[in-house]
Amino acid sequence: MPRQSVPTWGRSLAPARGRSLAPARTTARGTARSTSRQTAAILRLPALPKALPKALRAPTTNGGLRVPSLLPRPKTRLIVVYGYTCDVFANTTAARKNSLKAIAARHRHATGIQAVDVFCNTETAHTMTRDILLRLLRQKKPLPDSAFVEKVRKAVCDALRRGERVLLVGHSYGGSVATRIAEKVPCAHADRLEVATFGSIYIRSPRALTPGVTAKHYSYDVDIAAMCHGRNVKTCTFVNVLPTTLKSGLQAHMNYQKHINRVAHTGSIYM
Repeated sequence: MPRQSVPTWGRSLAPARGRSLAPARTTARGTARSTSRQTAAILRLPALPKALPKALRAPTTNGGLRVPSLLPRPKTRLIVVYGYTCDVFANTTAARKNSLKAIAARHRHATGIQAVDVFCNTETAHTMTRDILLRLLRQKKPLPDSAFVEKVRKAVCDALRRGERVLLVGHSYGGSVATRIAEKVPCAHADRLEVATFGSIYIRSPRALTPGVTAKHYSYDVDIAAMCHGRNVKTCTFVNVLPTTLKSGLQAHMNYQKHINRVAHTGSIYM
C-alpha cells in the first residue's frame, strides 16, 4: 500500500518525534515542570508578602488590631484645654505646651501627632468667683459661650476642615469647654473628633453629643468636680473612674497631668 503523506495543514498538529503532549506536572513545592526535554524554564508561583508595606499600615485609636488602608493617614492635632488656675498650681502654659510637644515628637511615627496646641483660660481671675461657682452648682451646666470657648472651638473646627484628626483633651473647666465643643461641632467633621475630659466640671452622655464624636470622661472617685456636674462617678455609666490612692479631693483634681501626657504618648483617648 502506498504511504500516505500528511497534508501540509496537518503537519503542525502532529506531535514531533520525542515530544510529549502530556500536561505539565505540579510538584509539592509549588513549581510547574514541563516533561518536554526542550523546555527548561521553571514557572515559579509568586510568594505572598510576609507583611503589608509600611505605607499601608495605619495605627488604630484604641490599641487594637492594625487595619490596612489605601488612604493616606490624616494628620493628627492634639489640642489640650486647661481651666482656671492653670498657671497657678502647676507649670505655666508655655511649659505645659513644650512638655507635651516633646512627648508627641518622640512618638510621632507611631501616633501621627504632628501638632500640639495648648489653651489656658487666663481671661478671668485666677480663682473661681462666687457667681461662677453658684451658676455651675445650681444649673449644672457650663458658663455661656465666652470668647475663650469660641477661641478653642474655632481652632478645633479649622483643623477638622483641613482634614486633620483632632484629639481634644480638657481638664477641669477645660473639660467643660471640650464637652461643649463636642455638642456643637459640625456633623460633617464629627467622625474625626475624639474628646477626652479629666476631672471635668461638666459632663454629658454620648447621646447629647454630636453624632460621630468619640468622647471619654475620666475622673477620680474623690474628685471635687463632682460638686459641679452632680453625678456619682462610681455608678455613672459614661464616666470612667481612674484608680488613685489620694484622699484629698482638691489634690486629686490637680493630679491628671500624667494621663494627659499619656494621650500625647499614645495618640489615643483610651486609658
